[in-house]
Amino acid sequence: MDNWDDYRILIAVHEGKTLRAASRLLNQNHATLSRRIARINDTHPSLVIEQHAQGLRVSDYGQQMLITAHWIQREIQTRERAYQHDTELSGAITFSVPPAILEFLLLPDITEYTSRHPAIKLNVDTGYSFANVALNEADVVLRVADKPGDDLVGYRLFPVSLGFYATQRYLDGVSENEYAWITSSDTAFVQTMLKRSPYPNAPVNLTIDDLVLRHKAAADGYGLVIGAKYIAAAFEQLQPIVPEHISAQEMWLLTHKNLIETPRIKHFMQFILAALRDKKSLIV
Repeated sequence: MDNWDDYRILIAVHEGKTLRAASRLLNQNHATLSRRIARINDTHPSLVIEQHAQGLRVSDYGQQMLITAHWIQREIQTRERAYQHDTELSGAITFSVPPAILEFLLLPDITEYTSRHPAIKLNVDTGYSFANVALNEADVVLRVADKPGDDLVGYRLFPVSLGFYATQRYLDGVSENEYAWITSSDTAFVQTMLKRSPYPNAPVNLTIDDLVLRHKAAADGYGLVIGAKYIAAAFEQLQPIVPEHISAQEMWLLTHKNLIETPRIKHFMQFILAALRDKKSLIV
């Protein structure tokens, strides 16, 4: 079933036990509910709701659907409580986030958050340098780092996966001894990664410090790239040269210890945390 109203009927039948009681729980008349039960049964190979001597019950076949119905009900109730709490939230939040993470992972969620909570003024600061929370440069920071700083508290999420990417056209159209890399100018990092690549002896022919533009250059067929999994996924031309990925630095969502219990900060961090966890398969 993919209709919440049908799941509500399962819960009402389970709780009410009779057509009359289920109708009362749903605020529907008997005839309407009876027709809807018949429609539910007709769309499945076995009866979902069956009659017995005392009234109605969810069949053995329908029990798994009932479990799903209760799960959906709990989720809706949780969200409704959160929405009620949201109405009390107001004030300004400055969120520091790397531009690529905002563009490829969080932009839809950020816009959803601002539309849900118009009383919160959200300022998004994009940059790869670390905003200093202690100096009020940001309230919440998303960092990709080995050690984010002892003065911050929050959540350690998961490592960002890196891989080696190119277009199939490049791999097929250029002889292997002419393959070349597009990298950043961070020589130490690049050399470490290239030693783990399938083509460690290929030269670096182009350096681009902009993370996204490196991926775009590779997607346009200009060379091989050390790519972030979540960015490469957005360029359909790019494919991993080898299936394995390398776990790089960890992703952290952090704030100052004096802000962690501030309602709007706590609420915003929980929202971003949930959004990133939903996208874990893109990142790791």
